[in-house]
Amino acid sequence: MRWRDKYESEGIEGVKWNGQRGRPTKLTTSEKKELKKIILKGPISNGYPNELWSTYRVLEII
Repeated sequence: MRWRDKYESEGIEGVKWNGQRGRPTKLTTSEKKELKKIILKGPISNGYPNELWSTYRVLEII
């Protein structure tokens, strides 16, 4: 349902933020810490040919 439809059917209460920030994470806290360490080392340290992190590369690391 689009926000406009929700507004029309439920008023302002229908479009207020409900505290959710999107899809829940699939990584544990320790996995997130490890990923941060890997990312901070840089792409070259992880076998990539340049210093560019892309979403695809991060996905490969995960």
